[in-house]
Amino acid sequence: MKRWEELTASERMAIQIACEESFPAFMRFAFWFVQGQELVWNWHHEYVCDELRKVYEGETNRLILNEAPGSTKTETFSIHFPAWCILRSIADNRSAKHRGETELPGASTRWLPVSYSDELVKENTERVRSIIESEFYQAFWPVRPGKPYQMHNWRVHDEFDNQHVMYGTSLNGQVMGRRAGYMDAKRFTGALLIDDPLPTKDDGSFLRVDKANKQLNRILRSRLARNDVPILMMQQRITKGDSTDYLLGPKTPDKYRRVKVPAVCDREYVDSLPERTRERMVKATGFTGEPVSYWEWKEPLASLLSMKKADAYLYSSQYQQEPDEAALEGLIWRKEIARMVEEGRVLDRIPIEPALVVDTDWDLGMDDDMSIYLTQRRGLEIRLIGFYKNRDHGMEHYINWLHDFRDKFGIRFGTHYGPHDLAVRELMSGKSRLDTAKEMGLPIKLVDRPLLKRDSIYATRAIFHRFWVGKENLKTNVLAGYNGRDPDDTWPEDRGGWEAMKKYQREYDPDKEIFKPEPLHNWASHPNDALQSIGLRLKDKDPKKQQDERRAMGGSTGGTWGST
Repeated sequence: MKRWEELTASERMAIQIACEESFPAFMRFAFWFVQGQELVWNWHHEYVCDELRKVYEGETNRLILNEAPGSTKTETFSIHFPAWCILRSIADNRSAKHRGETELPGASTRWLPVSYSDELVKENTERVRSIIESEFYQAFWPVRPGKPYQMHNWRVHDEFDNQHVMYGTSLNGQVMGRRAGYMDAKRFTGALLIDDPLPTKDDGSFLRVDKANKQLNRILRSRLARNDVPILMMQQRITKGDSTDYLLGPKTPDKYRRVKVPAVCDREYVDSLPERTRERMVKATGFTGEPVSYWEWKEPLASLLSMKKADAYLYSSQYQQEPDEAALEGLIWRKEIARMVEEGRVLDRIPIEPALVVDTDWDLGMDDDMSIYLTQRRGLEIRLIGFYKNRDHGMEHYINWLHDFRDKFGIRFGTHYGPHDLAVRELMSGKSRLDTAKEMGLPIKLVDRPLLKRDSIYATRAIFHRFWVGKENLKTNVLAGYNGRDPDDTWPEDRGGWEAMKKYQREYDPDKEIFKPEPLHNWASHPNDALQSIGLRLKDKDPKKQQDERRAMGGSTGGTWGST
């Protein structure tokens, strides 16, 4: 495709006509002329654009879009759609005026985009503004700035003296006093745009999900200038009972149309598509009846099926847009983590207190990861304040990491706990890792591991109500600038201790359609084995002995986080 300055007058006119007649055409040209890159097009883009066009034309005024991650849904929904509606208002008025009509169809528009993230929604509104300010847009549909004219709160006027207003905010921001649309009942006048009302981190919190859902009725719906101003929600699903379920259920006064684009498309889904969309989909994917990726170029089917095996619930909710409660049964700490979230024991960061000793719990990985949790205890609380894992390193590497942690945070170590594997002597050196640790001033106390994994799981479950988690603390890069990882290490940074706790699961037997008793062996296994060391070493301690031990450590014998 040519650059803007290379286009002839006739080519520019053809582009203008195409953009005014087709939302997909506008989106592709805007990508090229404004962002300087070609939008890789897929059948689902056409499908979503068709549904959004129906909103502008008045066929739909309540719409839910559920799409797989990475499908460019925000680009379509939150950024290019408002810009296209504004140009359509201008183009429709020009056409009507040319025909000599006195009543013009295009109207002023007022947009109220909201999201769980203030940063995200403001970025989106700034992106809309960057499109309408571009040379490409101004050449065909010029608008002039009005007041206010800020990055995320702006107003522009077109040649027909219609004004187009956009104010972006988070669900918890300044929503009151703002409205979507105008009182004009004959024409499209803007919309309430809800772009992901729930962050993925809230998938374990019923209270937060319920609060966000109630805001949709109690706060957002009252922001419409009139009842039939469109409400459009785009959501990547995270849990059963989320905003999609809520808006489709009996607790909302509206009837929504739902459009879904799952990552893996089967016969049932393909048959449910509108005929024109189904034809596009079959042609683009080569669908013959067996499941296919909705976008093989971006999400290969083999990768999606591997994800299904590794995390059935993530696959069903965020990728298939149909949260499967049965898949949650395989998550070992599901109820315990949900309770932690509800009780406020999951924080972004837990302060590390130099006055409290730090214990460590290890799990030995031979061909896998060596994992270490670091904890501080105060009263009955067990605070998970550090985590590290790595592989293919000698014992010295991990001890040096702990020394660096000690020096950075000014703490002192209490007791180090590890499995009996640490006592196994290596053939070449004749020394065990236990010997190496002792020589480096870090003696490790061995913890008996039961023959049955379920026993250590039960022991840990019994003390889970005492855990406090700092999510930032449990990232593997908690030591900023620490160069302990090899360049060849490939695990993502988000595979730290907190993520491992959430992803610990039993293995699924697809033939019997049940979960096996034993945990799935994957990247989360060793971190959770280290976590279970805490449960095993505390399971037999009586309350009196624990109180005496806490006094010896300098901690209190009771209290809660708020008392620290």
